[in-house]
Amino acid sequence: MDDDDRQDIVDHLKIIEENGHNAIVNLNKQIVINEHFNRSLNLLKDTRESDRKQIIETISKINKEENIIERKFLYNDQMSKLKFIENKVQEM
Repeated sequence: MDDDDRQDIVDHLKIIEENGHNAIVNLNKQIVINEHFNRSLNLLKDTRESDRKQIIETISKINKEENIIERKFLYNDQMSKLKFIENKVQEM
C-alpha cells in the first residue's frame, strides 16, 4: 500500500465521517420538525374538542329554548280553545 492508497482511504473516511455528521444533523432537524408538527396536531385536536363542547352547549341551550317556546305555543293554543269554549257556553 502506497501513499496514494492511504490518502484515498483517509479521503473516504473523511467523507464517511462527514456523511455521518450530516445524517445526525438532519435527524436532529427532523426531530425538531416532528415536535412542532406534534404540537400543532395536539393544538388542533384540543381546539376541535373545545369547539365540539361549545357546539353541544349551544345546541342544548337552543333545544331548551325551543321546548319553552313550544310549551308557550301549546299553552296559548289551549287557552284560545278554552276561551272559544267559554264564549260558546256563555252564548247558550
